Amino acid sequence: MAEAGDNEGMGMSRDDGSEPYLGEPPAYDAAGASAYWSPAPPPSDAGSEPYPSSVPPTDPAPDHQRRTLAILGTVGVALVAAIVVAIVLVVRVLDADPTSEDPAVASQTPSAEPVRECTQGVSDGEVPESGAVSAGGLSFPRSVAPEWQPKAEHRVPNSVDAISLEAEISDMTDMTWIGQLTVGVTNVDQDMSLTDQARLMLKCVVESELYERASPFVGEVTPKPGRLDGVPTVTIEVPISVVIPDPAITGDDLVLVIVGTRPSTYFLATTPFGDVERQAVVRAAMEGLRVSPV
Repeated sequence: MAEAGDNEGMGMSRDDGSEPYLGEPPAYDAAGASAYWSPAPPPSDAGSEPYPSSVPPTDPAPDHQRRTLAILGTVGVALVAAIVVAIVLVVRVLDADPTSEDPAVASQTPSAEPVRECTQGVSDGEVPESGAVSAGGLSFPRSVAPEWQPKAEHRVPNSVDAISLEAEISDMTDMTWIGQLTVGVTNVDQDMSLTDQARLMLKCVVESELYERASPFVGEVTPKPGRLDGVPTVTIEVPISVVIPDPAITGDDLVLVIVGTRPSTYFLATTPFGDVERQAVVRAAMEGLRVSPV
């Protein structure tokens, strides 16, 4: 079989010496002489009129019509694209789980019900005038920090009836750094182990407004089990590095004690790195912790 390009020179010549149409089949007349048949009329002689066209030629559209058509076409494409985008957005909204909640939103919602996530503080307690700083049966003597100011606490997350004693460390332009001693009741799911409750509370404290804009970095966490007045406890003591405008403060020593009351209660204390005097206050408060029936 010949490949494309080999057809040249393969046709037979007509009787008049002219070349046959490429690909036309040979035929023979009654006398046996070769003849050719073509489905199209032969080419016209030079100067003869061409065969008339069955479709009259049309004038091209004026330029202003072309521009109008181009504009309409562009607008049409843009409109179709906008409709497609709107349909996609509607489908996504309809497919979204209505019960799902953004974790950032959930963390801003107080909850008195048992939870396994971070929430804002549910309520603050009554400011003690003297005696003990107490919440949910967990207390320490007010006398361990007579110069520290009592405060109905709302900043500690996952807390119910929280009370703090606080000492101002540094008053900066846009924030105030404090040391604090706090007791409160948790709203954490009581089916969680004390260790898991302690880890969750630590995470929530670090992510709360207490360390907002301070770029906190938590050191190694080692929960330690113990007992307080016969009740099981878990204690976490951990350094938390921070970056704040006051260069003299580079972080806090944080102490968190979760006590296995029902519901669980906690003790939270923070003092700046190297603040020996206030760290002594924290130790005195921890030694004075007591659990009593509510």
